[in-house]
Amino acid sequence: MRFPLLPAAGVFVAATLIYFACFSALEHMRLKKGPWLLEFATDPVGVPSLTLNQPSLGINRVQLIFVGETHTNLGTRAEIRLDRPLTPLPFGERISEDLMFLPGTLALNLFGHEIELAPRTLVVNRKEVPWQNNQVIRLTPTEKLPPEVLKPPNPKKRPIL
Repeated sequence: MRFPLLPAAGVFVAATLIYFACFSALEHMRLKKGPWLLEFATDPVGVPSLTLNQPSLGINRVQLIFVGETHTNLGTRAEIRLDRPLTPLPFGERISEDLMFLPGTLALNLFGHEIELAPRTLVVNRKEVPWQNNQVIRLTPTEKLPPEVLKPPNPKKRPIL
């Protein structure tokens, strides 16, 4: 019995073309809106701030100022594009992130304040704040969430069923 080489090669070529076409289309959908653009800064006396931008969603210059906090890098600024998981941050820590389809959703713990960036809304200390361009939000130490609330879940601890 002879193996039909030509039909098998045709199926392989067709499958390869379909794979690359689907991969390209999915990658385009995943990246088309672009990442969150974050600007971490400290003023000359060390008060930290975070400015949020997402051009494709029309979000421009939403600034969070952490009143009563200080950071050691006085008068510095760092711009971060959140287009890859686990991108290092100048200050604060990441609680969670989902960057599968950009801009994605990101939750941060910044000086005891929980900040969640989502295309639909901004969530500050578990309260929704509608996106408004050129908005300035001042966060004080009295608005911080309790430390036990901010701890990310431990993936190694599984509930006993």
